Amino acid sequence: MKAPITVVRELIRMAVGKVYDRYFNGVDTEQIEQWFNLGGTVKLDEDQPAPAALKELKGIQGLLEKLPSLA
Repeated sequence: MKAPITVVRELIRMAVGKVYDRYFNGVDTEQIEQWFNLGGTVKLDEDQPAPAALKELKGIQGLLEKLPSLA
């Protein structure tokens, strides 16, 4: 029997994967992945104003080109 926290983590991982596939299936995200692999980080807080969050997201190389509705 799996621990409850393990089950919750698996459910969240699966849900995130489904949402990702829904929006990014077939999209080349290599540039974005490379940015993170090279040490890029983003800090978003739940109470962060939208303009501040967008400013953080704009720092991710290649992201906004894949998300034109945020630009």
